[in-house]
Amino acid sequence: MRVGVIGIGQAGGRITDSLLESVEKNVKVSEKVVPFSFAINTAKSDLMGLKRVPKKNRILIGQTTARGHGVGLKRNVSKRIIKQELSSIKREIGTEETYHLDSFLIAIGLGVE
Repeated sequence: MRVGVIGIGQAGGRITDSLLESVEKNVKVSEKVVPFSFAINTAKSDLMGLKRVPKKNRILIGQTTARGHGVGLKRNVSKRIIKQELSSIKREIGTEETYHLDSFLIAIGLGVE
């Protein structure tokens, strides 16, 4: 099975990174299992802390609102930013060939205010 993994927010990015680490350790041909991954976040420091998600696939969103500092668990702000930037997020993810995937896994945390 080939899965594209997308992590959203700090928790989603960490889950994605951990999944990639597990796949690398336990599967001989990890690129065929998870051919690509993305992390999407409003906090630049969260994206920089990732070890396994390729740098080119780390998407910083909400720069005019959060200025790279995150939104501090404010779900309404996160929701607004995602809606505003959805087309650019789709465009970024669309740079990868997805025709050979069996599924997508989207990892996201449900932080509370």
